[in-house]
Amino acid sequence: MELLSGGQQALAALALTLGTSAVYPCPFYCVDEIDAALDTRAVAAVARVVERLSSPAVPSASAAGAAAVAIPRAQFVVVSHRPQMYEKADRLIGVFTQGGQQRGASTACGWDAPRRHSAPATTAAARPH
Repeated sequence: MELLSGGQQALAALALTLGTSAVYPCPFYCVDEIDAALDTRAVAAVARVVERLSSPAVPSASAAGAAAVAIPRAQFVVVSHRPQMYEKADRLIGVFTQGGQQRGASTACGWDAPRRHSAPATTAAARPH
């Protein structure tokens, strides 16, 4: 592990943690800036994996001839400053201080994203180009 870059170490740790969810599913993950050491492309890839694992029925990869096993939906709380990660979120919560507030005082605001999991699937011909 010492020979890997920070981003490679982060991806290896994420692969190990999320890969075990296929065998030992966890209903809840709370991660803090897992994307800090990653480049933009890797952040987008991790965001897609988190989105996939938090979608309603997630089929796992199976060996040839074996039946696919559905991984239960997991809930993710992700602290991130990267747009590639928070653009995939179902809900955003911002915590910030406003001018004039005393030290240690914070304000929180939330935003619910449109339900993309419940939208009907579109065919390639119906998608706008």
